[in-house]
Amino acid sequence: MAEGSEPGLYDEKWDKVKLLSRGEFGEEVHEVRTDLKNVCAAKTIRLPVTESHQESGDLKNIDRVVKTTQQLCRLRHDNIIRFYEIKHKQSESTVEVLMELITDKTLGEFIGSKCLPEKEARILLKQVCDALRYLHSETPDKPCVIHRQINPSTIVVSADGRRAKLTDFGLAILLVSAKAHHLSVLRGDTHYMAPELFLTKETEETLYSCASDIWAFGCLLYRMTAGKRPHSDCKNMLNIGRRIQNEGAPTLPKECSRVMQDFYTKCTAHDRKDRETAAQLMEHAFIVKEPSEYKLLTEDEVRGPKDDTQTAVQHFKARPIRGCCLVIAIQQYDEAVQLSTCPGVQEDADRIERVFQSLKFQVERLEDTNSVDIWRALQALGSFSKWQQLDSFVCFIIGCGSNDIIYASDGEEIEIKEIVTSFRASRCPALRGKPKMFFAQTHGADCAESEASSLQLREADFLVCRSVVRQSERTFVQALCDVIEDTHNLAEDVEALIDMANSKALGKLNKISSLNKKLMLHPEPETSLDASPNKWSDEQLSQLCNSLGNQERRFGPLNQTLLMIASAKGKEELVSNLLKQGHRPIIDLVRAQDVQMRTAIACAAIQGHENVLLAFTKAFENNSGNLEAEVNRPDSLGQTPLILAARNHRNSALEQLVQMGSKLNHQDSMEYTAVAYAAMEGFDDTVRILCKLGADPKLPDFLKNTPLIWAARGGHKNVIEALRGHLSCSTDEDHWRAKGEEDMDALEWAKLCGHYQCASFIQEAIRSLASPTGPATTPSSESSGDNDSGGSPPGGAAGGGLSNQSTTRPGGSAGDSPEGPRTGRSTTPPYPISGTRRRLAKIINIVDFVHGCGIQRRDGSMNEMTEHHLYRCFTSLGFEIKQYLNVGSIFFENLLTVDYTEEDYNNADAFLLCIMSHGEQGYIFAYDGVRILLENVFRQFRQCPGLRKKPKIFIVQACRGLESDRFTARQPGQFNNGAHEDCLCVYSTYKRNVSFRDSRRGGYFTRALKDVILTDFDRNSEDLRSAFTKVVDKVASETNTQQIPVYQSTLRQPLRLPPKGVSTTATQSSDRC
Repeated sequence: MAEGSEPGLYDEKWDKVKLLSRGEFGEEVHEVRTDLKNVCAAKTIRLPVTESHQESGDLKNIDRVVKTTQQLCRLRHDNIIRFYEIKHKQSESTVEVLMELITDKTLGEFIGSKCLPEKEARILLKQVCDALRYLHSETPDKPCVIHRQINPSTIVVSADGRRAKLTDFGLAILLVSAKAHHLSVLRGDTHYMAPELFLTKETEETLYSCASDIWAFGCLLYRMTAGKRPHSDCKNMLNIGRRIQNEGAPTLPKECSRVMQDFYTKCTAHDRKDRETAAQLMEHAFIVKEPSEYKLLTEDEVRGPKDDTQTAVQHFKARPIRGCCLVIAIQQYDEAVQLSTCPGVQEDADRIERVFQSLKFQVERLEDTNSVDIWRALQALGSFSKWQQLDSFVCFIIGCGSNDIIYASDGEEIEIKEIVTSFRASRCPALRGKPKMFFAQTHGADCAESEASSLQLREADFLVCRSVVRQSERTFVQALCDVIEDTHNLAEDVEALIDMANSKALGKLNKISSLNKKLMLHPEPETSLDASPNKWSDEQLSQLCNSLGNQERRFGPLNQTLLMIASAKGKEELVSNLLKQGHRPIIDLVRAQDVQMRTAIACAAIQGHENVLLAFTKAFENNSGNLEAEVNRPDSLGQTPLILAARNHRNSALEQLVQMGSKLNHQDSMEYTAVAYAAMEGFDDTVRILCKLGADPKLPDFLKNTPLIWAARGGHKNVIEALRGHLSCSTDEDHWRAKGEEDMDALEWAKLCGHYQCASFIQEAIRSLASPTGPATTPSSESSGDNDSGGSPPGGAAGGGLSNQSTTRPGGSAGDSPEGPRTGRSTTPPYPISGTRRRLAKIINIVDFVHGCGIQRRDGSMNEMTEHHLYRCFTSLGFEIKQYLNVGSIFFENLLTVDYTEEDYNNADAFLLCIMSHGEQGYIFAYDGVRILLENVFRQFRQCPGLRKKPKIFIVQACRGLESDRFTARQPGQFNNGAHEDCLCVYSTYKRNVSFRDSRRGGYFTRALKDVILTDFDRNSEDLRSAFTKVVDKVASETNTQQIPVYQSTLRQPLRLPPKGVSTTATQSSDRC
């Protein structure tokens, strides 16, 4: 009788009362009555084993699985069905499972096609979650149990809907797969499968884990609240797998509370390491609080507490990683191999992962791997793209073997020295000069002493420790982890830690070292800093600034120095101290730029910190020439600190910047001045200050728009009044009539945009200049507000300008669709693009790469910046541009929140992201050489609530060759961006092809894009997709079809991007005219 079964209950003399159900693998469940008058349920699982298999290893596999599953008889939980006995009947090729009889409906039958109210769903979810917490925990009374088949058919619910129980534990899958040796096909309900279960090859074992149960639990939540299965429109496993890889878990209905939404997100993180455990979920506000309390919770209270391990993992992800830790753990061996299971390997590997993640190491695991895959993984690691940014490498090798060898799962011998030599400088040049540590712990007979070993360290920076474990010994790995975790040892170097661990362990340790420096495993104290400097406390910033050697360090997604961070926060005293204590000349500290090419002075100007600007003035009091140069240093968009202060409405800093030598009439990459930006934003007080200081209010931009025209387009009447005070001479009449974009003047733009009070004001100003003796008062119909709120057209005019322009552009009619000329107008209205709401854009240009990562500079790509190709292209479409240069991997992790807030996205009409770098199929490379999965980048914006149902445009200028890194890559093309509504994805070349770039003029694709948008595209009537059709043709012609751009669209409406200030409603009216 199995341990944990109930004595006397199981008896072969029982009668079947009735058939209850049949399963998908042929199992039958009967209600039975034993000879002891007990009524229970008996499941009979028929095994696919014939007589020819009796002598094979199939029966051994089945016996092993049955012995494992008998642990279920030890489970005791109110929300888990009771198992009484599990027995293998070899003579009948069946497995009999005697269990508690439950006659309630399954959750699927209970719900049907309806949605459960959140309050009712919470009652059942809390019970299921608590059951999973119990299953996944490991105690002296029970092992950790993975359910493997969480879905509505394996949960039964009481008639009143207030009690749930977990039933089927995937026993049939386990037993049938024991005969098949793997789980490549038999995985249960595919709609509830976690992403990692789709990504294994048919010859590999499925990666079931506790995290897989948590994903299925999250899908269960979706089923209860949405009334349908996740991805119910997908009809087969392939489609479901693609959908999950591209989009992740489906979105909950909008009626769900933010607390439930957060709970669901923690269950369905794409990476299983990011999912919370059942124990952590039980502490979430969704579980511990009542629905009536949800609205009163803060964001921190919604997220709930996290345990120390989770905090360590998150902390490691938020900060640059210190090293890579590879764990080769071989516990199970193939049936044909005459090696027994290696005890304790899994536990040691888990311990290593926890400890080294807490030390900010990236941990990779190779478990029960054959020799071929081990060598492939080592070869891939030799060209690992992250080595350049890592400080060290650690490798643990655990399994059966001796001092010199370890056995792979296929029984092949692998020499320890061959693993060590794989990381010599000749094979892995990026690790040259960095410490490389190897810990081999083998279970088996002892071997020769280290003097007789063939392992010799011919290079510096290596450390090799080998230990042989006998039975019932405390392993060296366990002792080493204990020593590392002991807080009393924080100041010890790695060799001292090894010596302490060896004294605690009873095994024999052979250590060979060629390290020439002390190596500290524990991170520095400041590692607790948040990734974003905006979240640092004043005390943390002060400690960093007062610590010598930090002046040149870079922090956060924007790669800022402490001087920039202190300047942005307005810390005058810290800025002064940093300028005094720097080891380098002050000019070098001040001249440093972040990824937007902004200096510390620019950071202070953006926030309007006049006191900080005074500190810079004092620091340069003996060198005014350098101060003037720095206060006029432009960023990546050509914007000086004065322009940045003006467009951010920082009036307090304007006069101080001018006193420092700032040029009032500097024009940026779009030839906008500080006055122009103030006019666009409606800052009339800023316009008055700038004009009073001597700024020229007449300078036009690259489209010939003046500040007056921008004020008219935005309906900013008070700005027009402010400008009128400086444009009131008789000679200024021509400026009021000056033509700008679309060959229209300020009056025509005001009419077109519906700002009729502004139009009346402009008409009156022109009349007063034409007739100096005439009245100078404004019409009585005007309001006294700051901005024009509409009104009736003067003189009955319905507008002008664009309504009369119907010119045909070269290359096709103005109404061409992406598929060709239209035969009739679409009845689908375009996306609602307002004339006043913002259109946001981010341009990322990665030109240089960290030395030693093996990636060449992108020569010619700077010309795309200096010649302002993309700036002017996207600005002409009404986008506000943010430009970033040479950003690292941490920037992409925080891309959504850099520069724009949730409110910014809520107030935007459209979003555009353009990335230029080297790339591979599905990836681009960051400045630090790290491969960035484009799907992860796009997903940040696709899942942004503020951009829902708004057009999102993604443009990628990069090669799209095949993946080369086995550690992270799966199948070629798998990571292409999939369908998702309201997205337009544009690639400079077709997949698995290169993207050409001229070393002097830049990329063919970006040049073609600029030419088409600026000269061959009618913004007022053409769908944006038609522009990309022209770009494809232009690039193909210029490269003789060697490069073919491609775009994928899930836009559900036409996308027109009229000039800034004009709405799609206005252009539709224009079309009707």
